[in-house]
Amino acid sequence: MANRNSALKGVVETVRDYGFTWEEVQEGISSLSSKVKKEKAPARYRKDGMEWSGKGRKPLWVIEHLNAGGSIEDLTIQ
Repeated sequence: MANRNSALKGVVETVRDYGFTWEEVQEGISSLSSKVKKEKAPARYRKDGMEWSGKGRKPLWVIEHLNAGGSIEDLTIQ
């Protein structure tokens, strides 16, 4: 917690040193976060036109394939 407090103190000092208003800081944070775009991960698995990157929760069609005795390797895109 002490590190967070000292970090916050440093931010406040920097804002004051450069003469920013808090509104400018908030606008700057908003504009920076809106510019960060995540690239969609490429598909690694495919079946019947459906694709999955292998990240996140398994889609229902993958779960059904595995429950039916299939393997994940069957779905791997070559």
